[in-house]
Amino acid sequence: SRYNHLFSAGIRPYYWLWGPFAIQGAFAYAYLSNNRRTGAGFGDGGSLGIFTIAPTIKPRGGFFTRPELRAFATFAVWSDSLKGAIGSPAYADKNYGFIFGVQAETWF
Repeated sequence: SRYNHLFSAGIRPYYWLWGPFAIQGAFAYAYLSNNRRTGAGFGDGGSLGIFTIAPTIKPRGGFFTRPELRAFATFAVWSDSLKGAIGSPAYADKNYGFIFGVQAETWF
């Protein structure tokens, strides 16, 4: 039979440094079950873990205070069975990777 399930869990703690400056982290785990034999998906299932650190500028308040500007650095590691299915071609033969960037977030 054809199946594809994603299970994930994570936390995103933050800590106020001073004024509008905070530091956030994200730590998560995900498991994907997948079956190629019936034509679904990309192959065998596997696991993925991410670890992110993000210096943040935002108005003083709580976790949900917005707008927010973050620089971030993320390290991810995944099962050998997911090689070639995660990231760009630069990660095709790897089971780990790094990404860096800037994010802006707001809502109204």
